Amino acid sequence: MAAFSVFLFLIFIRGKTEERSLSVSEEGISTEIGTIKGQVRWNKVKVIKDAGQYVLIERTNGNAFSIPNRAFSGPEQKHQFITQISSWRK
Repeated sequence: MAAFSVFLFLIFIRGKTEERSLSVSEEGISTEIGTIKGQVRWNKVKVIKDAGQYVLIERTNGNAFSIPNRAFSGPEQKHQFITQISSWRK
């Protein structure tokens, strides 16, 4: 039971509660949360789709990014974003 409590505490401490910064380019996705930085190449992305209230970018390992509609100035920009990153993925 103590080990489980420690595990939950570590999840809480390492939880990504800070604002995430995400940028995309021909090479892939760059992400930053506080001092934690990461890169995901397009060949590691399995799914890119419009999921209604957000854009879903699912990685091959099951992890995913969900980009809310508020990140876009409107539906046209959201569509343009999906089209562009889908072409980079191919």
